[in-house]
Amino acid sequence: MAQVEKLLVFLASPADVAKERRFAQTVIDELNQNVAAQKKLVLQAVAWERDTFPGYGSDAQTIVNDQIADMARYAIFVGIIGNKLGTPTPRAASGTVEEFERAADALARHGRPEIWFYFRDAPVRLDTDEQLDQRRKVLDFRKQVESKGLARSYRRPAEFRDLLRSHLLLWLSAFDPASVVTSDRGAQVQRSSPVTPDVARPADPAARTFQLVGRRDELAAIMNALRDPAARSAILISGLGGMGKTALAGEVVTRSRQEGHFEGVVWASFKTELLIGERIAGIKPSGASIDELIIDVGRQCASLLEPMPREGHTAPAAVADRPGPAQLEFAQLPPAERRAAVIRLLNTKRVLIVLDNFETVHDSEALVDAVFDILGQGKLLITSRHGMSDDRLYTITLGGLPEQEAVEFLRMEGKERGISTVRGADDVVLRRIHHATGGAPLAMKLVAGLMGRQPVDVVLDAVQKVSTSDKSYELYRYIYRYSWAMLDKAGRMVLVDMSVFPPLTGGTVADVESVSQVASREFWSAIDQLVRLSLVDKGGAAGQERYFLHPLTWNFIRSDITKEEEWIQ
Repeated sequence: MAQVEKLLVFLASPADVAKERRFAQTVIDELNQNVAAQKKLVLQAVAWERDTFPGYGSDAQTIVNDQIADMARYAIFVGIIGNKLGTPTPRAASGTVEEFERAADALARHGRPEIWFYFRDAPVRLDTDEQLDQRRKVLDFRKQVESKGLARSYRRPAEFRDLLRSHLLLWLSAFDPASVVTSDRGAQVQRSSPVTPDVARPADPAARTFQLVGRRDELAAIMNALRDPAARSAILISGLGGMGKTALAGEVVTRSRQEGHFEGVVWASFKTELLIGERIAGIKPSGASIDELIIDVGRQCASLLEPMPREGHTAPAAVADRPGPAQLEFAQLPPAERRAAVIRLLNTKRVLIVLDNFETVHDSEALVDAVFDILGQGKLLITSRHGMSDDRLYTITLGGLPEQEAVEFLRMEGKERGISTVRGADDVVLRRIHHATGGAPLAMKLVAGLMGRQPVDVVLDAVQKVSTSDKSYELYRYIYRYSWAMLDKAGRMVLVDMSVFPPLTGGTVADVESVSQVASREFWSAIDQLVRLSLVDKGGAAGQERYFLHPLTWNFIRSDITKEEEWIQ
């Protein structure tokens, strides 16, 4: 049986946020059923009301401390503050504050736990002096927390729930099993830099517990380009949503580290949502500006930064000589000093910068230009659903997995997720899944999950004849909604016209032009837009080109989805 790592999450709060504490447990239970389980992790929330037993002989907070507040055991400390700071203890302004101070001390000594704070920021009626005094104490404490980091605000308990889910998803996507160490008390924790929500981006969402299946040729081409100093310094992995671009980039990072190509890796994710099972969850992306990317570089490569002299000071002002963790303090440097430090780093060290899900960046061309200005000895790896017209980029385009690799992928998926109907399916059934999904890894994951509950014929019918009431609808929304919104009228018309051709076969240039209802002067502009957005694929040798749709795109266009109001708008 595969080993499962348990990671502890400490919940700290006064008594007036009981609903938020229940939501925190709900979110953790939900993630344990999908994302955490896929990474062979179990998150366990620890709360005083559930995980302590009666005691006597000292004050109540000391008893809590002795039983559950050895903070070096925890991966994450989640602090939730409403309008009360709580009851003072003999050692601190409240029990929550004392727990925070213990967590901060453990962070300084052991590098854990990560400290995340959430403050309720909603209108409230304060009628008594005691209520006003508690509110003042909350504001003073928040200033203390934010002097060393950042916290998040929320107005309603449900908003806290959504924020915590988003942040835990990001954290889990970055989790590296190799970074799990055993503390002196035997608890499993993650060796990591201090992170609070919005203080640092995931250092490496590439870290994962599964083996990449297939993509051997693409992986070899990318690795060769990264090894060769004379090769282009930027690589683009493009393709339709759900093709495994992020997974391939993650494998590139893993191989590069194993081979020692880079002294540092920076991962900036611009992903705005995840497909979890059959539901889309929104997440917060990295900041899409060169200044925010520079902060990411400084935080994720803090150990590589050289001391920078501060104006008017003779002593060096390295990030490390300021109080507090280096990753947090770097963001507090003046912008010009941050930029100078990162340029110096990239000119003297080999660093790989990964920009994941780049299609969501509004002015992507300008950001790429700005990255080239500071790249130095580094290399740039971009993943995007959309192609880019930039001759500085070496482009790899991903399609679906070939049939045999898809069969291998599905068998591994059934084994890893414990889905016996997939693990034990014969090759004929698995080849049917490949045919229905076009070998798209994300779609095959969805099918595998549904096969744990429904017959394969029902599942494949839902994938191929999708409607808004089917389980597969969210998959199609996840893959196509963003790109469909970017299409102009001519682009949408050409895409619909192309559905008359069989998927993966398509038609010649003459065939495609002959069925189009779009005027000739607009037709090729529309085709260019569709290929760039990965909605139409182009194949064949020069003079023998063919244009075709992926099976999922073909299903999408021939369904009634685009007649729904959200798609029309």
